[in-house]
Amino acid sequence: NPASQPDVIKILRDYCGVGKQLVTATGKISVDKATLAEINHPLVRPLEAFRNKSKLKSTYVDAFELGKGDSIWPDGKLHPTFNTTFAETGRTSSDSPNAQNFPSRNDKWVRRQIIAPKGHVLVAFDYGQLEGCTGAMCSRDKTFVKALWEDYDMHMVWAERAAALWPAYVGGEHMRSDKKAMKDFRSLIKNKLVFPAFFGAAKESIAGYLTVATGSEAPKHIIDKLFNEFWRDFSGFANWQKRLMNDYYNTGFVESPTGRRRHYPLGRPQAINYPIQSVACDIVCRAMVKLSADAADTGNWYLHPTMNIHDDLTCCIPEDPKILEPAIE
Repeated sequence: NPASQPDVIKILRDYCGVGKQLVTATGKISVDKATLAEINHPLVRPLEAFRNKSKLKSTYVDAFELGKGDSIWPDGKLHPTFNTTFAETGRTSSDSPNAQNFPSRNDKWVRRQIIAPKGHVLVAFDYGQLEGCTGAMCSRDKTFVKALWEDYDMHMVWAERAAALWPAYVGGEHMRSDKKAMKDFRSLIKNKLVFPAFFGAAKESIAGYLTVATGSEAPKHIIDKLFNEFWRDFSGFANWQKRLMNDYYNTGFVESPTGRRRHYPLGRPQAINYPIQSVACDIVCRAMVKLSADAADTGNWYLHPTMNIHDDLTCCIPEDPKILEPAIE
């Protein structure tokens, strides 16, 4: 039974010979998502696929069935709760159901279940690169600030640098001129190198992410060169991280530019992440409050956001050009 944890442990440990890889740092055996992602065995990928489909069915199909699903109200709508004080990172969170966790890349069909009322459209307003901007605000790194003002695509620049240092990351030297391959690699570099580095991940962790994502392990001297170049470019950000951590070790807390604090005990990534994410959330929440006030003052209820997905506010607006275009503006 692939849904049974004891069965999965028994098969992988006793029949597939990967028992050692199931043992966590605390000495316990685990077959959770993170553990399975690190195991290179042909049975593991179908197991992950089965779990993914089972979770999708229970979370987004069974729960949304009218008259039966736990998440659907008698009016046929979802009424999720958005929380401003639960997440330790300073972000908002959502429950009943978690409207911030719908699949966005794979299994996008899940989102198509959410539709606007007749005569309306759902309009999503997204703060582009908000956490990049708040990271630049916190660190005042000149290279980073310049990149944001000038729309410089630093993710592609670093994809090209990483591919030049270790072409195997993109499937070989000849793939460096393949636009689609480099576009895909750009997304990987953004999520496995640039953002993890800015949020305090260690060099060894990022090297591991790149190895798992690309199936190619770069030698230590290549990783060292990549990192030396990265932090030479973004030395202002590196210095801010050092100052932040020194303050944390002296005071026992980190503080955001808006004065929010998160206290000991914190790992390095948690400490560095907090000021960046919490001030980004403050900006979005302030926008929500102002829009709600405008909706109440003007009687234009459609200005009130109906959904928040971190850097995104979604409104439900009448599909009348005379209303829609001014509302968007």
